[in-house]
Order: sequence, then C-alpha cells, then structure tokens
Amino acid sequence: MSIYKFSSQEYNVYNKIINALDNKLTQISLPIFSTDKILNLYDKAISKSKNGILYVPGKIKVIKKISYMILFVNTCPEYEKRVTFYSGTEFEIQDIISSAMKEADNVGRLMNVYKYFVDNFEYEEVDAENKKFHYPASPFLYKRAVCDGFSLAFSYVINRVGIECGVVSGYGTKESYNSEHMWNIVRLNGKYYHLDVTWDISTKSTGSRFLDYFLIDDALAMRDHIWKDNAIENCNDLSLEYYMREKLVCRNHLDVFKLFINKITLREPEIGFRYLGLNGDGMNTDVMLNILKDAFEKCRNTYSNVSYGYNDTASTGYIKIDY
Repeated sequence: MSIYKFSSQEYNVYNKIINALDNKLTQISLPIFSTDKILNLYDKAISKSKNGILYVPGKIKVIKKISYMILFVNTCPEYEKRVTFYSGTEFEIQDIISSAMKEADNVGRLMNVYKYFVDNFEYEEVDAENKKFHYPASPFLYKRAVCDGFSLAFSYVINRVGIECGVVSGYGTKESYNSEHMWNIVRLNGKYYHLDVTWDISTKSTGSRFLDYFLIDDALAMRDHIWKDNAIENCNDLSLEYYMREKLVCRNHLDVFKLFINKITLREPEIGFRYLGLNGDGMNTDVMLNILKDAFEKCRNTYSNVSYGYNDTASTGYIKIDY
C-alpha cells in the first residue's frame, strides 16, 4: 500500500524503482512510460526506499527501447567514500529514530523528529544552487540543505520510524513569485497531513519556537503552497495541527486579546498564535501590536523590550517579551 493515489501502472513503476534503489542499482528496466512522470515517481521512490539516502533527486536519464525503457540514476558523490558517508549519516539517523521511538504515539514521534530537524539543521541560503545541498543525505553530512534535501531526508527518517511519509512537489508562494518547492505528506490513522519542515527551519531565525507548518490541512497549505499532483491525497483534518493542539488558535480579535492577557499575567516570555479570523476580522503586525498594547494596559504590567513577527501567509504571530 502506498501513501499516494497511484494508477495501477504508476504503482507498478514506483515499486520497480523502489526495489531497484533498495538493491543500490543505478540502471533500472521499466515499461514504456512518460519521462516527466518517471522523474516524479523517482523522487517519491527515493523518499520511501531503505537506501534512498544514497541517491541524487531530480536528475535522471532515460533511454527508450522498442518495448521497454532504461532509467539511469545516480548516487551522490559523497557515497564514493563509504565509511565517511555512513559515519556521517547513519549514526545520527539511528539516534534520531531511537529518540522518536521513546514517544508514546505517532504524533509524538513525528513531533520529535520534526523538532530535531528544526533545532539542529539550517537552511542553505548563500549557496542554494549547489547540488550537494539537495541530497537526502545533505542535512546529516553538512547540517544544512534546501527544500528537497530536507523533505527527502525527513521522509526517509519518518518511514524508518514506521509512519507512512512521502513528498509533494510543487511551488512555494511566500515571496512575490512562485518558486519550486518540496514538502512532506504523512498518513496518521487513515488521515493525511502536510508538513513543511524546510519553512519552519528557515523562519527560526526570528527566534520563534512555534511550528507554523506541522500537520496542516489543505486549506492552510494552499495559502503559500501550490501543487498539481493527482497522486497527493486530500488533507482535510486540522485537529493535530500544532497551534490547535496547543490551544493557540484565535478566531477573532477578542480571542487574541484574551490569549495575550493570560500569557502576560503568567509573565510568559513567548506568545504564539495562529489567527483563523471569522466575520472578516483581519490580522497583521499593526493589529497584533495594538492588541498587545491594550493587553499590557489591562494587566497593568510593564516590559523592557518586545520583539515580534507575523507570518501573513500562514497567519501566525510570534511575540517575545522581556519583562
């Protein structure tokens, strides 16, 4: 069974590629199939194969014969030094899995691995075009990567934890233009969820400890993600989303005000929330800061410094307070 909605032909090709990668092959005989679809299935197979971490995503060569085709793929250059490669990846991966398996349930295990990625890896901004940051091995070898490296590495670990996880290829729309992007999808108790560990890694520089893209549904994902992959299941459940589980979802300005009052009264140094406004109530940085000012006046509390951020596309706010 696959996490994807495949046709029987797609499923057959996908399994053949997985079996080949499991056996560390670089030449794969396949039935005649669309080259574009082969590339998409190959990346998905990397995220599932027990040896997927060895391979270079997004790059294939296909030679078509009369009744079949040969798919040529590559292992990453770092794999040529076997001892260095495995010592640089496998020990850390085993530690991550061991830590995750101590959690009571699959949501806890997912959160454990997700937080490990956010806390221990960095997004590569300066040299993002360098291929070495696009491999599933990149986070472990270099402690930094870009979206495909992170997504493939995350799914590789999560599948070994025993949770079905795959990748979604599409576009990110956080900037003023659409850029190619990859993130994850998981299945928990028969339901599907998006995760974007890359964007939670790339925004941690704000100082926020909150997770904007953990177990979100299609509606939230569509705010800054685009995908047209028919193999991706619908994600319609929001009950496991980070802010929902932490009771940090606000649906109007009064909810935000009450949350701020509660946190300030407890003198908590960090406040985070997701705003899912009803009745046309809007939220932005200015509105958030005005509500915060009113909350401080209501509490008759003082502070020495406030830092903050508001993610417009994810509708999440973060405030750090020095009392």
